[in-house]
Amino acid sequence: MSGLWRWPNSPRRKKIRNSTRCWSRSMGTQPTTIPTKRRKQPRGIIFAALLLIIAAALAGAWGYFNQPHQRILRGKAQIDRLVMEQRFMEAAQLLRSLQQKNPFSSQGADFLLQAGDVSRVHLDQPQRALLDYLLLIQKYPDDPAVLKAQRRIADLYFDRLQDYPRAINFYHELLEAGAPDQDLLHYRLAEAYFRQDNFEQACIEWGQALELYPDSPLVPEILYRLARTRALQGHADEAIRFYQTLTEDHPGDPFAKEGRIGLAATLEEQGRLREALDVLEKLRQDALNSPALMRRIEQVRARMERKKEAI
Repeated sequence: MSGLWRWPNSPRRKKIRNSTRCWSRSMGTQPTTIPTKRRKQPRGIIFAALLLIIAAALAGAWGYFNQPHQRILRGKAQIDRLVMEQRFMEAAQLLRSLQQKNPFSSQGADFLLQAGDVSRVHLDQPQRALLDYLLLIQKYPDDPAVLKAQRRIADLYFDRLQDYPRAINFYHELLEAGAPDQDLLHYRLAEAYFRQDNFEQACIEWGQALELYPDSPLVPEILYRLARTRALQGHADEAIRFYQTLTEDHPGDPFAKEGRIGLAATLEEQGRLREALDVLEKLRQDALNSPALMRRIEQVRARMERKKEAI
């Protein structure tokens, strides 16, 4: 067996190949090479690959445009359009929907605040607005929008619903939280107490506003309210002092004119007719020469004459 078998690279095998090449050259022919048949790639595989690439691109685009911030941007643009078209009910509903779908978004509190504003201002639905504001406070207690919601709630209870106890609670919370417009908050808190006939507490709140904010533009009105309330309580001396401060320190303010009338009335009630007449005469000289004022002056003069006759 070993004599019959030859390895491919054995000398005998090489000799046979060389002799074959020489014979081919002598015959004028070239050695032929049998071509290898290539396997064609199926078209279906290429088409499927293209489909996968397109699907991946579409999926990426869909994912991008459906990210939370993209949904929010589209929603806000739609809200602006609805408000411009005065479709306020739809705008409020969309704002609530955006908050529900993005509860952890930094804009969730703003969506509820805007929904409440639309209900309060455009739809005249104070109760619905209250629900939006209260939900904001519950869901986002640390958000800066909470103070705005509390202020709107307090004003709704005060102005629209006349629920003064609840208004008082929210005004107190706003004052303790350091909300803006502290002078106005004190003023409205005092007004809420006044409308509950709690005159003493109303005067305390007005007095704090004067003490803490002496340069507030509300000072003339607060002085007038204090004078009127003290006169109503029977504290004539305090009322006169507040009236005099108002008329002397703020002579050009519209409340100063009302203050002079109140001062004259309080002086007259106290029997200080000469002083009351002087105040009324000053009013007449300041172009308040109205028929009612002239009748008042004549009444005071008549009282003074009767008093002289009695003496």
